[in-house]
Amino acid sequence: METVMILAIGKAGGNIVNAIRKETDSPELQNARYVFADTDSDDLNIREGFGERIVLLEDESFPADVFNNVKKLIIIAGFGGKTGTRFVFLAAKAAKIAGVDQVNVVATFPLLMEGRERADQAVCGLRQIGDIDGVKVEVFNNEAIVEENPNLLFFDIFREADMKIMTIVENAVSNNAPVPSCSDSLLPKEDKRASTMYVFSTLKRFKASVRDFVMRHSKDVSKVVIYIFNCKELFNPSFSQACMGLQLRKPVRIFEIDQELDPPSISSGDIIIDAIADDPDLQPLRGGFSILKRWILDQGAVIHRI
Repeated sequence: METVMILAIGKAGGNIVNAIRKETDSPELQNARYVFADTDSDDLNIREGFGERIVLLEDESFPADVFNNVKKLIIIAGFGGKTGTRFVFLAAKAAKIAGVDQVNVVATFPLLMEGRERADQAVCGLRQIGDIDGVKVEVFNNEAIVEENPNLLFFDIFREADMKIMTIVENAVSNNAPVPSCSDSLLPKEDKRASTMYVFSTLKRFKASVRDFVMRHSKDVSKVVIYIFNCKELFNPSFSQACMGLQLRKPVRIFEIDQELDPPSISSGDIIIDAIADDPDLQPLRGGFSILKRWILDQGAVIHRI
């Protein structure tokens, strides 16, 4: 059996992993090796007895011997603070050097109430990890829990997040996460000329279904351009670009559009995703987008409506 390690870094990571250990029914997770790493010795003392190993982080390195005989590694940490943001990169790099076959990072993004500085630190940390070959990053945005469940109490937000992260980790260790196959391609078999996927969506639809669709079908393109129309919620394009770019392992640009759109540089081999058709919220933009779609078709590109 492959050796699976769950590595919790920092206080947030440790809290999430403790919750997962208590709740999971997954045999892979129940039999996994658990390691807790932190810069705070007091927090580590709390973890005594919960993990196979406790690692006190003291300098700009991560002990590579932690990963002896490990084939699958899941690193879990909160981003935005000093410990997770800094040491996840060092741990992932050390794991790849040590020969770990599969390295997954599950990073939580700070809540808006935690401030812009923590958000900026989280984005910088995520970009660093994206430079490591062979590391898959899953970003969990705690703010999405607040949006979906506005009446949740503060501590219930984190419990809800823990359970969703547990599902992500269970899929990662059992290899059940959706993986694109050749049959998923939106391009005709004889046409592999696509260079860009253009996505037209509302923020609500993008969060609900379009994002996963893009993740599944973007393997044939070199970059993705996303236009979010009529966005009435707080939306951070720079953060979203960084997260999507890391997950797709290719350049991503995201634009917030609240007025008519200048035609992008579309060519016949590009993939066009229309996720705003018949959306009543976009009635003021309907005429402008209809003109844009006619222009797209004139370039020879095919529009996929979802």
